[in-house]
Amino acid sequence: MRNTAIFFGSKSANYEEYAKIQSEVADFAAKFAKESSVEPYGLWLDLGSGTGFAKKKFAENFPKTDINIITADIAFSSNLSVCCDFDFLPFANNSFDGIISCSALQWSKNIENLINNAYKILNDGGKFMCSVFENGTLGNLQKTQKKFDILSQVSFFDKIYFENLLKKTGFTVSKSESKTFSQKFSDGYFALKSISKIGATNHGGKVLSPKILKDFVKEYENTFTNGEIIHNYRTLFYILEKK
Repeated sequence: MRNTAIFFGSKSANYEEYAKIQSEVADFAAKFAKESSVEPYGLWLDLGSGTGFAKKKFAENFPKTDINIITADIAFSSNLSVCCDFDFLPFANNSFDGIISCSALQWSKNIENLINNAYKILNDGGKFMCSVFENGTLGNLQKTQKKFDILSQVSFFDKIYFENLLKKTGFTVSKSESKTFSQKFSDGYFALKSISKIGATNHGGKVLSPKILKDFVKEYENTFTNGEIIHNYRTLFYILEKK
């Protein structure tokens, strides 16, 4: 946990400059909640909060709501309330009226345990609003990593598997939505740099020599057509309830 926290913490200074997709996902999640007539109140937890995108977007969309949002992440930032590993939540059962988690759950090393713990720390009737990246996200990068025998550090979710896990845990799916967010780049190095700058890279994984990195980027660029590099993030949005 310590090494991972240090790694992500080192990226926090540049996070908001490069995390364009994460900001868009948080904005869509807040608007999705508002359009779905969610009425947040009481004490909420922003799980895997990063620098606090979701908290900001929910404050913008629910300005008159009496809601207190606690931010929790493994990496320290100036906007953080609690520093913790979200696979081992340090909260008592029935602690929160709601949970938000935007584009963070793919970093879990034990998603079943995380979802179970999220259920436990919610009060009865509590809401869990989450967005997760689906299989197919960054498909070209995943393909190139596999060719170079690089193990991806993230877990993109199969929709059926994830929804079955939610139901198995006890959550009721009140509403769901899917949306693909895209980001274009002029070259492979800048595309990969944009990912590295937010910590979404193979920290603790295989280290590439300069020559192999050059070959990797060339191969990565060749997976796209017309010289246009596009990162697609297939995103699933859920509003869940603990009955």
